[in-house]
Amino acid sequence: MEKKTFLTCLSVFLLCIPWGETAPHKCVCSIYASNKVELESTNFIRSKEHIVPDLVCDEGAGETCVRLCKFRFSLQTGGGDMHYIPSIVDISVGQIFCNWIEREVNNETVVLFSQICNEEPLNTGFKMNQNLCCVNGNFVNCT
Repeated sequence: MEKKTFLTCLSVFLLCIPWGETAPHKCVCSIYASNKVELESTNFIRSKEHIVPDLVCDEGAGETCVRLCKFRFSLQTGGGDMHYIPSIVDISVGQIFCNWIEREVNNETVVLFSQICNEEPLNTGFKMNQNLCCVNGNFVNCT
């Protein structure tokens, strides 16, 4: 009788385990500075990976990643303000971007892309409120 009870419990346990494609996936949030439509490696600024547990790679996965990237990016940039100074550093978001991009930048739009489940990067529609200008590695107001 104990063996039958054990097998019954084991069967119920195995039936309760999700067997679909739910697994942790990486939502990659990337920022680019450009005035062009397509992504170019020279315009890449930085990316950040976020683990999204129990995500099914379906149409909803892309939207989940977009929302996560927009939320995190907005939070870290003061709503998309180049002049915002995050509490953990002593420099503006614009200066952080200039430090990361390591090239001269003349009046370029900084946009946010997201990518998950081996899909192509998606433009999230989030962009910084001001354009980016970097002169000699320093963030300056664009004229």
